[in-house]
Amino acid sequence: MKRIPFLIACFTWLTLGAVSSNARAEGAAETGPLRVDEVLRSVDKTHPSVVASRRELDVARGERTSADGGFDTSFRTRAAGTPLGYYRSFRVDSFVEQPTSLWGATVFGGYRLGRGDVADYDGKLLTNELGEARAGVVVPILRNGPIDRRRASRARGEQGEIGAEAGVKAAALDMKRLASLRYWEWTAAGARLVIARQLLDIALRRDAQISARVERGDLPPIERAENARAILQRQSQKVGQERAFQQAAIELSQYLRSASGVPIVPGEERLATLTEPASWPVDGFDAAMTKAIARRPDLARLGVQKAQAKIEAELAENQKLPALDVQLSASKDFGNGLASRRPVELEAQVLLDVPIQNRVAKGRSDAARALVSRISEQERGAKDRIGADVRDAMSAMDLARARLGIAKNEVDVAESLEKAEWNRFTAGDSTLLVVNLREQATFDARLREVDAKFECQRSLVLFRAATADLP
Repeated sequence: MKRIPFLIACFTWLTLGAVSSNARAEGAAETGPLRVDEVLRSVDKTHPSVVASRRELDVARGERTSADGGFDTSFRTRAAGTPLGYYRSFRVDSFVEQPTSLWGATVFGGYRLGRGDVADYDGKLLTNELGEARAGVVVPILRNGPIDRRRASRARGEQGEIGAEAGVKAAALDMKRLASLRYWEWTAAGARLVIARQLLDIALRRDAQISARVERGDLPPIERAENARAILQRQSQKVGQERAFQQAAIELSQYLRSASGVPIVPGEERLATLTEPASWPVDGFDAAMTKAIARRPDLARLGVQKAQAKIEAELAENQKLPALDVQLSASKDFGNGLASRRPVELEAQVLLDVPIQNRVAKGRSDAARALVSRISEQERGAKDRIGADVRDAMSAMDLARARLGIAKNEVDVAESLEKAEWNRFTAGDSTLLVVNLREQATFDARLREVDAKFECQRSLVLFRAATADLP
């Protein structure tokens, strides 16, 4: 009995050790600067919208399987008997039917056994001793020939699966677009926070120097007060940037998730350096538009809807035709019995069904054609929207690059003026107020450089999303 607590303790130690090892392994995988491709992989694997779209694909596959069920083989059997009465008989009739996709033809086969006594006019109910075997085919010539509900449902199911696959791609593309934007917003917010802290550190490091010079009488006391004011102002700026960074991190956590789908709020330890794009697209508008039309999943979904509507329109047009079905069948009795039943019988039937008013089929045909026309207009509008998205993204990229060049030059000039003003202050030819203004101007210029870099990344994300080229 004393060994039981010891065994429990060992089991607990091993379990906790395994859990902690897994935690360390997971933590190790989450160290280092956060890259945008890590966020996009997380979106693809764990984001609820993307996962839900995959369930829609499962639904579409189930519906396709259900549509294929229209071609399942069916078996029917019927037994009947007359145990009391003048004529006593027993009958069994079994029937197997197999629809096909060949011009809507249906093949069938069966077995029938009829024994006993029947009235003369019911003589066909009886068979020879071993029963009757039969087989045949029913072929629709007009209505349900080129297309019928079974084949239409199967074709719609196939298109539905293609549409669901496009839906998965559309959901992933949209979520990756948002995730990329949130990532660069977070990175830019981190860069602004770093700049705000650097500006505050300058004032804090300078405070002791200013105080010493005031004590020596080299500077008037107002300079110490000016530096204290600058510290308070820059502390306020830092707090504002911290709040912006935290907010951006929280937004990013909706797309950065653990393997189990739990949102991860990235901290400063994972902050990556905000850079401008390493390369830019070289395609012109026409080439980019061609790629977008070929790749955009939302346009593909409209194409699927249009294809499904055309299938319904084709079926509706066919249903306006009269039904003209031809049936060929052969049967033979086996065993002892009447000689008249022994030869093979070949039977042909023709069924003609002509609806007089035919308003059901006509109404469905009109509705199906209208649906095709509506989707065609939606498709045209979607192409126009894609063209506008591509054109706008290309314009944004061009102006973002120009803005970044201007921002870099502004930072260079602002830093030169700041350095010159500090030299003048050291020589006694300026005041700390002017130095603070120069430093604030440099701070603002560096923030604009961050904004320009972010705009470059943002415009590139929008262009890649417009052309469905996000990884």
